[in-house]
Amino acid sequence: MNPLRLCKILYSELTAKTSQERIPETDLVMTDVEAVEAFASAGNGTGIMAPYYQFALERIARALPAHGTVIDLGCGSGALLIPLAELFPRLQFIGIDLSENMLNLAKAESTKRQLKNVTFLRENFSRLSPIADNSIDFVYCSMAIHHLPTVTTLDETCQEVGRVLASQGGFFLVDFGRLKSDQAIRLFIDDAPDGTPQVLLRDYDASMRAAFSLDEWRKALQPLRGRNPKLMTTFGAPFIVGALCPHPTSQTLVLRALHANRSRLSRRYFFDYLALRFLFKTCR
Repeated sequence: MNPLRLCKILYSELTAKTSQERIPETDLVMTDVEAVEAFASAGNGTGIMAPYYQFALERIARALPAHGTVIDLGCGSGALLIPLAELFPRLQFIGIDLSENMLNLAKAESTKRQLKNVTFLRENFSRLSPIADNSIDFVYCSMAIHHLPTVTTLDETCQEVGRVLASQGGFFLVDFGRLKSDQAIRLFIDDAPDGTPQVLLRDYDASMRAAFSLDEWRKALQPLRGRNPKLMTTFGAPFIVGALCPHPTSQTLVLRALHANRSRLSRRYFFDYLALRFLFKTCR
């Protein structure tokens, strides 16, 4: 992101007099074929979501257990699930999503790469009824929580995460945070590179307006407080909010493959990735 634009966003947020109301997305499940394809392409090395996926990939890889079962809530087309399953063949991954079109893309890529440690489940992730209590070693959810329709379903999702996790299980939940000003949202949208599909820009705008506030995150995490999660947000403007509880036997080094994946980022997105790492901080 252009540093001047980032400064404008921070100024807009710091001087905002009131906060915006949350506007839930009208399409809670991504079924439109054009939107599905655009979103799936957004996570590759030249896509608009690439720096955020790289950031999440590295955070999750450091926090995963050495063995066990991992859930990807809102796995979409598998932008995180597929590379993680390749990196950690001793782990079993369950990709959960409500969009059949998204799951079909993820299944096709999993089959193409001949992954044997991945299964998929079409399910609402605020109701993980097929998953037994205390049976999962790690849960992560990246850029999908804003799809939830209400604050109540956010609370229910965190309760379900706590229910399915084993006693030593960990988690990483990260999503957009709600910005105070409409101007800040517009500045983010305008920063998108030329040629970004309009359907993706519309979804980007809707996603940011559907984001939950920092206070709503804090309340939702109450059932998980016993695990002592770190609540994190980007400095100055909570564009990204995350909660991390590493597994006790977490990985200590970023694998070479993660470095290789990072090197595939375009120059523009590499700097966005560095900015995200710099701006992300722990808060309470």
